[in-house]
Amino acid sequence: EARLRGAMRTTIGAPLDPKQLRYDLLRLYNTGDYTFMTHTILEEEGRTGVKILATPNPLGNIRLRGGVRFSTDFEDHSDWGVLAGLRWSGLNAAGGEWKSDLDMGLNSNGATEFYQPFAYGSPWFIAPSLTFSSELQDRYEGDWNRARYRATKVWAGLDLGLRLGQYGEVRVGPAWGHAWYRHSCGCNSRMLPST
Repeated sequence: EARLRGAMRTTIGAPLDPKQLRYDLLRLYNTGDYTFMTHTILEEEGRTGVKILATPNPLGNIRLRGGVRFSTDFEDHSDWGVLAGLRWSGLNAAGGEWKSDLDMGLNSNGATEFYQPFAYGSPWFIAPSLTFSSELQDRYEGDWNRARYRATKVWAGLDLGLRLGQYGEVRVGPAWGHAWYRHSCGCNSRMLPST
């Protein structure tokens, strides 16, 4: 009840705005924490009220997903990876959420972020994050591929943000990072002309 009440823009004591109520229910449903939402108008002791009926998602507030990817140009470049994702919502009364995505393969990258609103339903939030990538990069001289390097990058950020409803969000914050380059192989192949 506290989570629903905190997320509602519909105000107690004010005349009922059906458009605002629909928007509130749609926003709550889109969090993925509920599989069904509706409302009924109640009359009790001369007072009118709204009763919200929300069915929690039977999967709970932890969602996992996975997959694979593969790409090739059918000549000398290909890439593959195993994908995994985690979304853990409702970590606290303010609606904190932890999101992580991982792509492990020839070229790998991953990101994790803790999204913390100032209060449940508040448009303001903070979001510390950690990201890494590891990619093969070729060094060309003209048409000749002379060397291949593995570029590894790690960076952390701390964002202060404002949600703009259905229009997205605005974030600002510092980021710190570092990159390493390691020689992977000495190459001496010529880039084929495109057809």
